[in-house]
Amino acid sequence: MAKRKHASQRSKREYRRSGETPGVIQHNQTGHVPKGTPLSEVSRVLKSGTLSWMAGEIPSVTGGKSPAMDFANALTGGHPLAERLARQAMKEPKEEASLADLFLAETYSIAKRLGLTKHQAKAIEPVLQSYRHDMRRAHRFVLDNDFVRYATEISSTCKPEKLLTRLQYATLPYDITWIEFDLKTKVRVMRDLHGMDNSKFNWDEVAERLGLIIRRLSDTEAVVEMVCETFGDNGLIGTTICYFFSVREYEFTGQDGRGTGCRPFLPPTQDHAEEIYQNKTPEEIVLLRALGPASLWGYAAEGKSTVIEKMAQMKDLRLPHFLLRHGTLGTGRMRAIIEQLIPQAGLEATSATIAKLLVQETTEFTGMMRWIVIILACLNEVPIDAHRVEPTGTIRTGLTGRRPMMDYHRIVLRVPKEKPVQYIERLLRTSSRRRAHEVRSHWRTYLHAERCPRDEHQWEYDYSEGYRLCGICMAFGRLIHEHVRGDPSLGWVRKEYVVKPTKQE
Repeated sequence: MAKRKHASQRSKREYRRSGETPGVIQHNQTGHVPKGTPLSEVSRVLKSGTLSWMAGEIPSVTGGKSPAMDFANALTGGHPLAERLARQAMKEPKEEASLADLFLAETYSIAKRLGLTKHQAKAIEPVLQSYRHDMRRAHRFVLDNDFVRYATEISSTCKPEKLLTRLQYATLPYDITWIEFDLKTKVRVMRDLHGMDNSKFNWDEVAERLGLIIRRLSDTEAVVEMVCETFGDNGLIGTTICYFFSVREYEFTGQDGRGTGCRPFLPPTQDHAEEIYQNKTPEEIVLLRALGPASLWGYAAEGKSTVIEKMAQMKDLRLPHFLLRHGTLGTGRMRAIIEQLIPQAGLEATSATIAKLLVQETTEFTGMMRWIVIILACLNEVPIDAHRVEPTGTIRTGLTGRRPMMDYHRIVLRVPKEKPVQYIERLLRTSSRRRAHEVRSHWRTYLHAERCPRDEHQWEYDYSEGYRLCGICMAFGRLIHEHVRGDPSLGWVRKEYVVKPTKQE
């Protein structure tokens, strides 16, 4: 339907005949325009862009020679149109979509962006549906930059023995947890702590943000997939690799992760590693070691944390024996999409291309699981503030669809201003490895910014799912089942609990 011309509008020819011109002001700086602002301040404070109006809509004191002076005079005089134009120029910027929103939206266009045929797009649709299902069900967290900074510093200096202790506190607060954070902050802190030269480092190759989809497989096992921005027109896509991890010693098998689209990669164990490495080329040895549990933790000789920049450095990784059964590498749901993309791109055999991609991603994210353990341990053991953010905007999905943005919690660590890292270390109980001991079933509570006093919560329990929720402050609790913590090689501590009857008056 064509737009109708407003009755009061005049043609450009009529403007030329009358000697009047439409008013136009262009400025390149931002600021605030209070009522009564003098002319000298107008150019400084107007928002970047163009303000325009038709001749006659704003009174002219210069005969149309200076639109800026005409606008300033109308604004200081309280003219309604001038005030409305100023408000439009100063309006708040659009709400920035979270990485979760962007990824969910891009699952509707990924087939087109990757150039897949309709048949291939139909083949990957179940995978994309599973991503959408998980993203909508997930409890979403956005980490404050200070949180990222502290966790990275602790992770980069964490000894393997301390990591084992912290791993026992790395349980998931929800069945599906989404965590996103500023990736450049993490990389910058990590490189500084390892004394790496940043003068020639290309920061453009580091994505702005990274997202983690963590799904619980059981009370003690979980799987992690990553979502990151890629180069070119590929946009946000998941990584081909994923991480399986357990807070206890556990032997992952091909049955783990069934129904999630993730499969553990089962590398050679240390018992027969030398036999497998015999008669292998250096490149093949690098491949075998890269696709092993050592890449999860990122430790070199003598338990020293390291940063991998080149694939050749993977051979320097060492796996502490006590972390061997706490995690392994795997392939995530994105593998099914990549397998459809490879023939379309005319690349070499699928298995060889997938193997190369796995090695590249493993190299890029070496040690990430060590950092994830610290994040989860902090969520469970360090006081946090969880500010709920409920965006009011929408985001486009597909060609014409739109959907409301999803809410999320912005997580801030409540730590002292002086020596915050030492404070976190103390709360994570990293002074020494502890002997094995049984832990009773108990509730772990995750508080919100506005919380009730400890004894005033009004809990609503769902024992079948193992959750509880405060009806007043919306604090959330999860039931932690009986389990064992500590290192059995150091011995056992047996605890007995005595329940004393109340005194009878």
